[in-house]
Amino acid sequence: MGVGGLMLGGGISHHTNKYGLACDNLASYDLVTASGKIINVSPYSYVDLYWALRGGGNNFDIVITFHYETPEQGLMFATKRQYSSTYIPALIDAFNNAVHGAEKDTKLAHFVGIAYFSGMRIVSTEHEYLWYFTPVHPSSPPPILK
Repeated sequence: MGVGGLMLGGGISHHTNKYGLACDNLASYDLVTASGKIINVSPYSYVDLYWALRGGGNNFDIVITFHYETPEQGLMFATKRQYSSTYIPALIDAFNNAVHGAEKDTKLAHFVGIAYFSGMRIVSTEHEYLWYFTPVHPSSPPPILK
């Protein structure tokens, strides 16, 4: 998909809980109009086009530059874990906990992947990816990581 698809399609990012969708963090766009003119689209110029571009896909001219409002990011905690299929219920519970805790604690990005392949043999792999946007000591994680 690339950056263009992420930004023009709305875009769920690691920071969505805290800062909104990826398109919510765009200050402006430079684009080429159908007549070949290059314009800057922002909340202050070409306002209707600015709001149409935020999640409207690639239906409006050709975007050549994205100008981002980037949040500052310091040290953080990240981990990837792989589990056997016996842990699927616990992983689903953990994901549920993360979703329901997201309004109280916006620092977590949590992805769970469950893959099942069949054919000559059956293989099931379960992955959990966690990003927490401040340092965490594993022996005393915040409630959303428990």
